[in-house]
Amino acid sequence: MFNYWKKYLKDYSKNTYHTPAARYFWKSIFADAVEYCKTCDTCQRTKINYGHRYAPLHPLSVPEEIGTRFSMDHKVDTRTIAAGNTAVLVIVECFSGFPHLILVPDQTADTTARAIVQHTVPLWGCNFHYIVTRHHLF
Repeated sequence: MFNYWKKYLKDYSKNTYHTPAARYFWKSIFADAVEYCKTCDTCQRTKINYGHRYAPLHPLSVPEEIGTRFSMDHKVDTRTIAAGNTAVLVIVECFSGFPHLILVPDQTADTTARAIVQHTVPLWGCNFHYIVTRHHLF
């Protein structure tokens, strides 16, 4: 009898066995439904795995003083601004969260370095390091 209901049980999870239980009874109906759902290829591919664990993140340490660590990225605009700038260089000081928004004409390493020297070095000095997510641009 279980083989007859095999095609119907593939859409059910372990706690939905009511369709065959409404018409038939055998001693291990619930256990058979659970076992079939555990071994059914379709059930395993379509059900959501709530027990999935993500790899642990390795957070950065908190900077000990202000102005020693910066994060930066480019926000590309969809159009060219009147001054010929196509992107915004976003630099955020990690300790205080102070943002620097600098309009740049392109995303090259030379343009980025010039913007850093002109806008952040005069304010924070030279004793710092940057965290960059798009390292392929540099």
